[in-house]
Amino acid sequence: MNKVLSVVRSEPIRAILYPVLLILIGALVAKGVLTDFSSDIVIGLIGAVLGIPAAEAARSKVWPSAKLTIDPEGNVLR
Repeated sequence: MNKVLSVVRSEPIRAILYPVLLILIGALVAKGVLTDFSSDIVIGLIGAVLGIPAAEAARSKVWPSAKLTIDPEGNVLR
């Protein structure tokens, strides 16, 4: 359980977006809009698109809440 919570805290966008997209794709397969094969392709493409560019775009908008300073010995000072 701690592993799941750490992933949700470290990757909140992926933790929210992937389940929503999988539910959407599942609904499209159930309605007959997508086939099983095409849904696999769509999931792969979404993973490729959101995996790197979207995560990096989201991370570029985040900044640390506290400024850390490092002394000459490499120790972090708060």
